[in-house]
Amino acid sequence: MKELNKNKNIPLYEQLKKKIKEKIKNNKHKNGQKIKSERELAKEFQISRMTVRKAIKELVNEGYLFRKSGLGTFVEKSKFNKGLLWLTSFTEDMKQRGLKPSSKTLYIDKIEAPTNIKNKLELLNNDYIYILKRLRLANNKPMALENSHISVELLEQKQVNNLDNNSLYEILKNNGVSFSHADETLEGGVASTQEANLLNIKRGDPVIYRERTTYNKKNKKVEYVNSVYRADRYKFHFKLRKR
Repeated sequence: MKELNKNKNIPLYEQLKKKIKEKIKNNKHKNGQKIKSERELAKEFQISRMTVRKAIKELVNEGYLFRKSGLGTFVEKSKFNKGLLWLTSFTEDMKQRGLKPSSKTLYIDKIEAPTNIKNKLELLNNDYIYILKRLRLANNKPMALENSHISVELLEQKQVNNLDNNSLYEILKNNGVSFSHADETLEGGVASTQEANLLNIKRGDPVIYRERTTYNKKNKKVEYVNSVYRADRYKFHFKLRKR
């Protein structure tokens, strides 16, 4: 690493962050590798440990590094790569990656379906739905915000109230719902203040907006969900085949 430029207008902790990020992106710091201690980095760059600590803290919050109590700071695994050809729940997806999925329920309500949701789920007039807003986490770190809309016919109230450590899709399967396929759209955007606070990122940071409508094997729409993913921790990939 080159020395930091103390005459620049860019704060020293930001310069240090950039250098560490570059090493991670260039694979000079590999996944799971322990990085130098705060004391060593402070000595190397002739800066205060407080400056180093601020840089490390932000890199941890952004998903580049993680701490192990008593052991040091390590490079986080690369962005979670989500394939779009398989219909999986967030819980299944995280477990397949060896991560511990969990949720924090932010909002639950049972309401008459608004016109836009009624149209998306092809519901009848006066049909009711559950609205579920959850913060999705992997190893206790924020990954995404999800807003799910599901007909009340598919879930019991007690099940809706017990989703923090349970898979919604697994509950629906146990209730007799057989999933077939889904339509999805993705769109890039920037985090609002509320989204940033919940996802532990900065306002204006890049995010991925995702919409999904899920069908059962009778080709009936059973769920509509819109989500906000942290773009720094998650990516989607496509496999394209020639016709």
